[in-house]
Amino acid sequence: MTEVRNREYEGTSDKERLITGLEDIMLRAPLDGADLGAAIAEHRPDLLIVDINADGALTRAEASGLPWVLAMPSLLPLREPGIPPYSLGLKPANGPLGRVQDGLLWPMVERAFGKSLLPWLYPLRKTSGLSPLRSPLDLWAEPNLVLG
Repeated sequence: MTEVRNREYEGTSDKERLITGLEDIMLRAPLDGADLGAAIAEHRPDLLIVDINADGALTRAEASGLPWVLAMPSLLPLREPGIPPYSLGLKPANGPLGRVQDGLLWPMVERAFGKSLLPWLYPLRKTSGLSPLRSPLDLWAEPNLVLG
């Protein structure tokens, strides 16, 4: 059995814990993708429900052609009017200044997520025959439904 040890707690700063936590999740991705592939072959389900932190399984679900649901037990990082940029802890902004703030910060947040996630996701998607994502936010556009 292959294991990926959780190292997040070993970080000495918030940034280090964030980076290590992401690496831990992405190192597990080939394993959870293979597990989902085996489960699909064995059980032939009608529908898949996949956790947001199982990137290999998300990729396998999308490539399977089966209807699939993304389970995300947190706020959705969707760029919509009135929704503050994800992960910054901002309140919804009001008025013209708030729209300017969101308009300036959302692209920065999206680039930061992309820089962190897309290099990991590219080989997973390529192996599964899927096209690369232009934005990490595209992950939430692929499932048939998102449960939040």
